[in-house]
Amino acid sequence: MLILKFVVGGISRHPNGKINLFTDMLERSLCKIRQSNTASITAGDIHIFMSKYNEHLCTTNYVNTLIANNKSGQWSVKLQENHLPVIFNT
Repeated sequence: MLILKFVVGGISRHPNGKINLFTDMLERSLCKIRQSNTASITAGDIHIFMSKYNEHLCTTNYVNTLIANNKSGQWSVKLQENHLPVIFNT
């Protein structure tokens, strides 16, 4: 019998929450998952305007954190009103 281990996580940032604090906490969680060498799927609604990637440092840092912690290079995203609920495999 084949047994597969996955971590499935849900993330959400309140629209008025500080992006930098959210990113820091997310980075810590993703780092633990990465160190465990376990496949993961993470989904959520983060209320961040991705259109501000080039002009807002906290948004840039958030996206860079996702990229740095994405081992598989697989992304599935749904754009809605400039927000990016994201599902990615690490």
